[in-house]
Amino acid sequence: MVKKKFKREGFVYIEPNLPEPNIIEVTDRDLHEQAHKNFISTDGLTKDIRMQTFSMSIAAQFKRLIEREAWYCIYIPNLSKYVSFNKHKSPSGELDHRANFLDWVRAAQDDGGLHFDPTKLDALLKGTEAWKVYRQLMDGSHQDSNSYKFLDSQYFSKIDDKPKTINIKIDEPEETAIKLLEHYKGKNLEKLIQLLKENL
Repeated sequence: MVKKKFKREGFVYIEPNLPEPNIIEVTDRDLHEQAHKNFISTDGLTKDIRMQTFSMSIAAQFKRLIEREAWYCIYIPNLSKYVSFNKHKSPSGELDHRANFLDWVRAAQDDGGLHFDPTKLDALLKGTEAWKVYRQLMDGSHQDSNSYKFLDSQYFSKIDDKPKTINIKIDEPEETAIKLLEHYKGKNLEKLIQLLKENL
């Protein structure tokens, strides 16, 4: 029997190898509040879609999320992480809003995405107040909000919450420190700091 690449449950799109966001750093309070607002709006929209409660309010939510390019800065409270769907860039080096938006649409809800089949967006939004901004985004005529220019200078890492084992000897602190630093090289150091706080 041929295994299907993906399946649908109601209006929810389930597919292996979903897009993953990058972890970003946010220190500005106003940007944090916007990122948290983006998460709440995304989470609410996902639940409305899952419940199949399509209405004009869903179109209004989509319109607001597109206008503020919500996929570029989302705070996930249960992970205490700021994430961004910003992997795609145009040949000129600018963010590819269309491709990044589609990553966000497809991505898992736990990663800040909508977990929705992007091929259904046209039917969902056509004739609604979100249609114009959605088509501008798809056609490449979307106006850049310039809200997330700080992303250009950031170092990014993928979300990685899979537990890993590090073999260390407690009676050799220098070797332990070296192994910990090698393990966390190039990654967000919050986990390392927390680990050290718990064990010192």
